Amino acid sequence: MMDDVEKSNVQTRSSTFHTLCFILATPLMVSVRWTSLLNVSDSKASRTSGSKASGTSGSKASGTSGSKASGTSGSKASGTSGSKASVTSGSKASGTSGSKASGTSGSKASGTSGSKAAGTSGSKASGTSGSKASGTSGSKASGTSGSKASGTSGSKASGTSGSKASGTSGSTASGTSGSKASGTSGSKASGTSGSKASGTSGSKASGTSGSKTSGTSGSKASGTIGSKASGTSGASGTSGSKASGTSGSKASGTSGSKASGTSGSKASGTSGSKAYGTSGSKASGTSGSKASGTSGASGTSGSKASGKSGSKASGTSGSKASGTSGSKASGTSGSKASGTSGSKASGTSGSKASGTSGSKASGTSAYGLVRRQDIKTFQKKVEPLRPGGKKPVTIHSLSPVGKVVEIAILPFT
Repeated sequence: MMDDVEKSNVQTRSSTFHTLCFILATPLMVSVRWTSLLNVSDSKASRTSGSKASGTSGSKASGTSGSKASGTSGSKASGTSGSKASVTSGSKASGTSGSKASGTSGSKASGTSGSKAAGTSGSKASGTSGSKASGTSGSKASGTSGSKASGTSGSKASGTSGSKASGTSGSTASGTSGSKASGTSGSKASGTSGSKASGTSGSKASGTSGSKTSGTSGSKASGTIGSKASGTSGASGTSGSKASGTSGSKASGTSGSKASGTSGSKASGTSGSKAYGTSGSKASGTSGSKASGTSGASGTSGSKASGKSGSKASGTSGSKASGTSGSKASGTSGSKASGTSGSKASGTSGSKASGTSGSKASGTSAYGLVRRQDIKTFQKKVEPLRPGGKKPVTIHSLSPVGKVVEIAILPFT
C-alpha cells in the first residue's frame, strides 16, 4: 500500500516538474522563433546585388566599381549596351593594363559585330604592334570588315599595321563584322602594344559608322581617337566581343588604350555604351562614342564571354581615366553584375542613365542576416501579426541549401 502511495507522489512531482519546464520554455521557444525571423531575409528580395552592392560593382559602387562587374556585365544587360560575360570580367594587368576586351568600344553593326573568338582574342606583337599612322588610321571597309581567321587573328606588325579602304568607313556590316577566330587571337605584347596615331585615329563616316575601333583595345593617339558619324551609329543585332574562351588583351609591358584627345563613342540620341574610359581605356580627355544619330545597340551589345573576358596583366589593372569613367545610356542603364569589377577612375565612376538606372533582379533571396533598415521594414509588415494576435503567422523562406523553410509564430495569450 505504501509503495503505491509513494509511486503516486513521485509521479505527481515529476508531472509538476515537466509542466513547469514547459511553461518556462514556451516563451523562450517563441522568442527564439521570432528572433530567427529577423535573420531571414525577405523572400521578395533580390539575390543579385548589382547596383545595390557597395563593394561589388554597379552604378552605386564606390570601391571597385565603374563600368563593369561580374558575370561581367557592364553598363547594360540585354537592352541597350554594355559588356556581358558569364564569368569574370574586368581588367587584370601585368604591367599597366586597361585594354578593352575585344568588342571594340562601340563596335556596331546591323548584324553581329565585334570580336568573336573561340579561344583568346586580341592582337599579338613582340615589339610595338597595332596601327601607326601620321594621318588617318583605322579600319575602313565597304563590305564585311574586321579580321577573320581560323588560326590566330589580330594585328601583328613590326612596322605599320592597320586596314584602310576607300569604301564605307568603320566596320559597317549587315552580316558579321569584327574579328573572328577559332584559334587564339588577342593583344599579347611583351613590349608596348596598341595603335598609335599622331593625327586622327579611328573610323569616320557620314552615313553609318560601325566599328569605332580607335581607342579599341590598346590604341594610343595624341590627336582625336574614336569614330564620328552623322548618320545612324549602333547595332540592331548583337555588338561587342563574344568569346567562348578567354578574350581580352594580355601584356607583360604596357597595354591598353591611351588617348590625349577625345576617345570613344558619343551619341546625342540613344547611346549604348558611352564609355568615358570604358574598362581599360586611359584618356586624359573624354573617351566614348560619338554619333549625331542613334548610337548603341538595340540588341545585345558589349563583350560577351562564356570563359574569361577582359584584359589580364600582373600590375595595375582596371580602367583609369582623368575624365569621366563609366557607362552612360539614355535608355535603361546601370551595371547589372554579380561578380567582381575592376574599373578605376579618378573622375566619376559608375553607370549613369537618364532612364531607369540601377540593377534589378527578381530572384529569391537566400537565407542570411538582413540589414537594419530591412529589419525595420520587416517589423512594420510583421509587427501587427506577431505573437498575441489572433492568427498564427507563417513565413516561407529559403534555407542555406535552397530548400523552402516554413517558420511559424505561435500566438498565445
